[in-house]
Amino acid sequence: YDRPAVTTPLLKLMAELVYNKAQRLVFDCSSPNGILLFRETSKILVAYGSRILNHPVSKDPYAEKYKGIWISLAALQRALSGNYVNFGVFVLYNDLAFSNALDIALKLALSVPLQDLMSFPKLTKAYFALMEILCHNHTADVLSLDTPVFYQIVSSILEGLKSLDIA
Repeated sequence: YDRPAVTTPLLKLMAELVYNKAQRLVFDCSSPNGILLFRETSKILVAYGSRILNHPVSKDPYAEKYKGIWISLAALQRALSGNYVNFGVFVLYNDLAFSNALDIALKLALSVPLQDLMSFPKLTKAYFALMEILCHNHTADVLSLDTPVFYQIVSSILEGLKSLDIA
């Protein structure tokens, strides 16, 4: 987690694995393969995210921390929008993979100051793409967040709407 030269390619590999570009992952929604893929993705995100959250930044915040956060957010967004996982299964079987991944992704995203978030285009796009998929497909989970977290998300969305750089 503290060596971006190692973690960045691994996170990119994971993000590409879960990316359902052109519907190349043909798992049915009820297929255990999609669920297993998401569970492993969740484990990687939680392992990386829980360690990088407390990692101090010495010189370059983007290279040391924000790039990994960007790739993690993009990976979760791709997994959530891949249409190969029925997320109700996690609640049904009391599996915490979805809630853990969502929790760590929100902690990662909200650990970045809003000014920094808006300064790095790749991080900005990944953050807002994740917020879009969460608000569109997982509205109940967003609405059940703690009030300060929800307020911070809404404030960041408002700032993104005011920004002219987001396309």
